[in-house]
Amino acid sequence: MDDPSICWACSDGIADATRAEQLISAAAGGSADALRVLGDTRDPRAFEPIERAAGHADAAVRRAALKALAGIRDPRAIPAAVANVQDPVDRVRESAIACLAELGPDAATPLVELLGDPDSRARAAVALAWQRDRRALEPLEMILAGPDLAPRLAFPSDATRAVMGLGWLDDAEAVAILDDVANRLLAELDAPRSAPGWHDTYAASAVAQALVGMLTPSADETLARITARFERLYVLPRQLPPPFRAPPDERRTVPRWSFQLVRAEVPITEPVSKFGGQPVWLDEPTWPLGRDGDPAIFWAQLTIPHRPGLAYLFIDPSAETGDEGILFVQPGGRPEHWSASATGPTFASDLSETGRFEGTVLFPRIESRVELEAGRDFADWDVWNADPAATRDDERDWNKIGGTPRWLQVDESPTDPGWAFLFQFTAASVGREMGDGAEAYGFIHDDGRGWFTWQSH
Repeated sequence: MDDPSICWACSDGIADATRAEQLISAAAGGSADALRVLGDTRDPRAFEPIERAAGHADAAVRRAALKALAGIRDPRAIPAAVANVQDPVDRVRESAIACLAELGPDAATPLVELLGDPDSRARAAVALAWQRDRRALEPLEMILAGPDLAPRLAFPSDATRAVMGLGWLDDAEAVAILDDVANRLLAELDAPRSAPGWHDTYAASAVAQALVGMLTPSADETLARITARFERLYVLPRQLPPPFRAPPDERRTVPRWSFQLVRAEVPITEPVSKFGGQPVWLDEPTWPLGRDGDPAIFWAQLTIPHRPGLAYLFIDPSAETGDEGILFVQPGGRPEHWSASATGPTFASDLSETGRFEGTVLFPRIESRVELEAGRDFADWDVWNADPAATRDDERDWNKIGGTPRWLQVDESPTDPGWAFLFQFTAASVGREMGDGAEAYGFIHDDGRGWFTWQSH
């Protein structure tokens, strides 16, 4: 099992030189957590040992070091990145190019030199586009030339990255190339054949997403032609609309407490609702063990409406179904298999880094308190299904303690006596997507047992 002194003490990208050396050693020794934390390091104090690690014999360590150097963004890392652009391991080469993308204008020259390498040309061109270097225009246009454009754009590929790169360049010439791409996609649709298929929709969505982010006026004209041809596109707007708040409805009769998470600046040691950190035990510690015998991962503790105690939620990543939940109540309950440890591995929140070339996702150990808001649920959600115009969708209906479960799929509520609904939350909203918009549900029994399940779209 991974060394907790490595895994937990170095969150949020913080690591001085000594800690970085420890991480490198543990990562080279096979610690997956240390490897992850090394790659997520953003502390400039760790620059020198991480720069040396970019030349490590272990390819996974080289890749993590390059990811960290990209995050630190110190131009002194350019030679280390250049030394890896011809690495025999594909993913190390990709990480080296991504690192150069983050290191500023001084890294443009080695990226331009890579445009002559067929194996690296596409990624180097996109990296140049990230730097707003117009020398990327011609190679990006070449990537998008040729037949079968819609299938190539329907999946993550060099073509989809080229479209993103043109969006980053955001000038009239880049719009003209995207306009040509749009014309070719629309011409394929106008040919005698069936209605647009899913790959047509995904391809058009990729182009539309690039255009949405562009400020060049002509981009709006091309975007309008694409949106007029498709009933639905998968595109995020420049600014997301504020969440809808449902007005009071006399059919909402069941009290509930909706919640949102607020990051805690210091560890929470009181028996209150929270996600992450370490559990606050009400009885003797009973840390659950997963199916592989290792400690499960602590996810949350939640207060229970109209009843004393806390419900503890853990995740067993070793379960065959993946992310199997272990839920129980103190006082009175305990998991089937447990140890007397008071502390152990804890929940790592997904935290997307904005303004990064690769849209990196960090997994720091974030602890958050649960901020509650009183409200009411429908006793029967068929009311909502029958009259959506009157009730509308409210995200407070999805993240809550108490109330009634709003199921994505079929109703899985336990029917045996003694069970009560406790919570529901959208997994991504608390930092851990479990699969295609997963919704998590928890029930507790009078005897202290718990039952956890999740559904996805």
